[in-house]
Amino acid sequence: MNDLNDKYLLVGAEELSQAFNDLASYYSDFHKDVWGVRPRHMALCACDYPNHASLVEAMSHLQRLVDGLHSYLEARKSTFEGREDLRANGWSVEETDPELARLAAVAQAERDALRAQEEYMYSHEYFLDQQVKAAKAKAEQAANDLESYYFNKYEDA
Repeated sequence: MNDLNDKYLLVGAEELSQAFNDLASYYSDFHKDVWGVRPRHMALCACDYPNHASLVEAMSHLQRLVDGLHSYLEARKSTFEGREDLRANGWSVEETDPELARLAAVAQAERDALRAQEEYMYSHEYFLDQQVKAAKAKAEQAANDLESYYFNKYEDA
């Protein structure tokens, strides 16, 4: 028992503990992929359970949670809007209907264009372009002020 993972096992239920820890790790990663945060509603380490019976119950509950996340994703994939939402959040979901595939391609192109625009707006190139525009506007304003000064000066005379 020199493995680092061995210290997180429940004594007397090492095999079940290892299976629980593996499933908990999968569930934690999957939950983060789906919801964006890791689950904090239950202990996800076998060593946190006091006995074999509670670990068996936790394993059963964890398996239901994993199955529920899979069912949720399948339900989201069953509608075009759900698939589009999944694609917008970075999931790779293919379309089989040609018309829906065309709509999905249009939506993906819009997302790509928006991303490119945002990347440009946060780039150093955009910052330099804005500085050039500001300098041009300042020079134009100064020229206008000078023209209006002379215009007003000689119009009043």
